[in-house]
Amino acid sequence: MSVVDLLTEGAVLRRHALQRMKGLTSEQDYKALKDETAEEVAAGFLSGPYHSEQEVSNILKTEGWSLSPRLLLRQGEDSKIRIIDDFKMSAVNNRTRVRVPLLDGSVLEGEWDSQMLHQPALLGKTLDLSKAYRQLGIHPATGEHAVLGFPSPKGDWEFYLARSLPFGAAASVYGFNKVALAILHIMIVKFGAIATDFYDDYTLYEFRPAANLLDKILMRLLDLLGWAYAKSGRKFVPFDERVVSLGVSLNLDEIWSGALKVENKAGRLEKIASLLRQIAEGGAVTRSDVASLHGLINFAGGLIMGFELKPTSRMLSRALSGPFLGNTAELTQACALALDVIAQCRPKRCPASILPPIVLYTDGAFEKNRVCQQLMDHWSREAGSQVICQIEAYALAITLFGVRGLLKGCSVLAWIDNNACLYGFVKRYSPSTSLMRLISLEALMESSMEALLWFERVPSKSNPADLPSRGLMDETCRRFGVTNKGDVAVTSTMMNFIVAQHYEPRFARAILVASPPLAITLVQIPPLQEEVRKTVERPSEAIVMSSNPLFRNISKTYAQSGHIF
Repeated sequence: MSVVDLLTEGAVLRRHALQRMKGLTSEQDYKALKDETAEEVAAGFLSGPYHSEQEVSNILKTEGWSLSPRLLLRQGEDSKIRIIDDFKMSAVNNRTRVRVPLLDGSVLEGEWDSQMLHQPALLGKTLDLSKAYRQLGIHPATGEHAVLGFPSPKGDWEFYLARSLPFGAAASVYGFNKVALAILHIMIVKFGAIATDFYDDYTLYEFRPAANLLDKILMRLLDLLGWAYAKSGRKFVPFDERVVSLGVSLNLDEIWSGALKVENKAGRLEKIASLLRQIAEGGAVTRSDVASLHGLINFAGGLIMGFELKPTSRMLSRALSGPFLGNTAELTQACALALDVIAQCRPKRCPASILPPIVLYTDGAFEKNRVCQQLMDHWSREAGSQVICQIEAYALAITLFGVRGLLKGCSVLAWIDNNACLYGFVKRYSPSTSLMRLISLEALMESSMEALLWFERVPSKSNPADLPSRGLMDETCRRFGVTNKGDVAVTSTMMNFIVAQHYEPRFARAILVASPPLAITLVQIPPLQEEVRKTVERPSEAIVMSSNPLFRNISKTYAQSGHIF
């Protein structure tokens, strides 16, 4: 029995069953669906409307026609209308077949593998071209510019004529990439592979029932094209639910739940931690050691853990930029910070759904000298009389700490109206030790919250947090229609971390393990050390003037995204 016969046989029964479905309950949705359909009729995409089955049967000259219901969906914040024609309900999708004509005249056709109907595992693997550049020859006309050589210990030179693309030539990159993309094109277009490439490294994905077949097809393709590739050893790997691509480990076991887990490949963080620990404990270090560590941290931190390791990366770069001074106090502190970040590191879970970000506005005010004296004394010693940058950074850091329970796993768009502060957070580095301490605090929380932070500039006059930073709380609530949700407590540990002469890992760990609040609520002053209590008896205006030693914030959550002022 043909596919058409199978559809025709049950068409009448399916139509009758579908028409017993309830109609659209909303007059508004019905009108929108009717209007969209009328537009398609006017454009010639549809014909109709017809108001009886017999009318349709007369036009199609058969009773065995399939009915697919139209559905209306509203998407996004603006409720954009999408019309979906559900061919699954009419069983048309179930009877769809793919026919692939082959060169010998035969046709490749068959049923779906039964495993494909039950969410089979998505697997991944890599294909690595061996000595990739070397497999492509140079143009004969350029031979005179492809002479290589090196001297012996006695100073006598040996010369060689390159016949394949040399590794250090800029033109080799462009030439090879064209060919590599051509191979990728064949994989995707001809064989339907889910694939990507980075130079000579191909990463492939396929569902379990077809993975073994795709593996054989693509290896046969490379054989036919004459390419040498890894067929054994460390670089030859089978399809698996965990694939390591360019040092990045991708875990696909939650793909049907809409999540991808990303982490460093096994052993990388342990190696980095071992090197960091040696420096953090005051051990001897060479320029070569620092350069090696800098490269490892740049790769691991930049691709996997967001920006949490950027402060350490910047400090390592600074240590390499001039005369090498060995293991300095700055280098020790940088490595201590990185150890704390790595201790909190866990696989990044990337959900398939994209939700609007949390929008965060903060501001700091320095008028009337209302910032607590301990912070003022510390910042003045470190930065001089101009400390507004530190105040702005403190406003952001303390707010992130206070609302960390709401930000776990979220994307955060933070707006700052001070350029020096903004650039410090964007680069995750500042030459100012006091500002760097606040950037380190933000980096630690970013790691523990598994959040993604993006920083942008907002003019002071456009910053909703400008009013509360000046104590105009009632006006803020009235103008923006927001609610005062209370204060963020300044704990003794937080204060000690900020004003400590050197980076203190024990304070950092205490901050990271502090239980995050489930919501922004009015909190009471916790028991503080006496010296800390004295420093905060005066109100602070780091975020807004308050009658207690807490730092107040305003928040409002909209239907789709959170806005915190």
